[in-house]
Amino acid sequence: DGDYHIAIGYSGLAAFEDYLRARHSMYLQLYFHKTAVAAEAMMQRILRQIGDFSLPAMIREYAKLDEFNISQAFLAATSLLSQAEVNDLSTLISDLLFDRKLWKRVFEVTGPSLADVDCQSLLEVRELLDQHSIVYEKISSSGFLTRFRPREAHQKSLNSLRLIKKDERQIPRVWPIEDFLQVIHANETTFITRIYIDSRSSDYGGVTELIQDKLLSHT
Repeated sequence: DGDYHIAIGYSGLAAFEDYLRARHSMYLQLYFHKTAVAAEAMMQRILRQIGDFSLPAMIREYAKLDEFNISQAFLAATSLLSQAEVNDLSTLISDLLFDRKLWKRVFEVTGPSLADVDCQSLLEVRELLDQHSIVYEKISSSGFLTRFRPREAHQKSLNSLRLIKKDERQIPRVWPIEDFLQVIHANETTFITRIYIDSRSSDYGGVTELIQDKLLSHT
């Protein structure tokens, strides 16, 4: 088709599908683990409090940042905050980067589509937390087994990856890989939405009980 493509041999197709399944499992079990996402919620809160923060555009300056000195970069961007806000932010940064005192999850909903997790229960929980002035962060995660999609007959492939497979005359040909991938037809999509609170400033047990009472009142 006049374009350059990466291709794999037909004998490697099973290993490629195993890779896709393993990657999907890593997202669900590691990257989307509730503890890892708690750190993401805290980072989101830090950036929300600072308001206007961006990482250095110059590669040398960016490379100087690590988990130890990035806290100073955060605090250097707090010139418009009050001293009380700076103190709160400093505590939050220390909890995240140095003391590992992570926020606690108080609500979670999982589903195969965005509509399943953007639900009425989520809205009610957020309204409840707002009513009680409880600081929280909502974090949404989504994972796909593969972004490859099947194609209709004679439709041009929308994927860049190709497969090299011999035809009936034993001549190697280049094929759209989605014509042979089995995982496309058993594709799995997972959406997860969680709400985290700062358990230092809020009664974790009391908040979870409050949420449970609210949600159970509709059952």
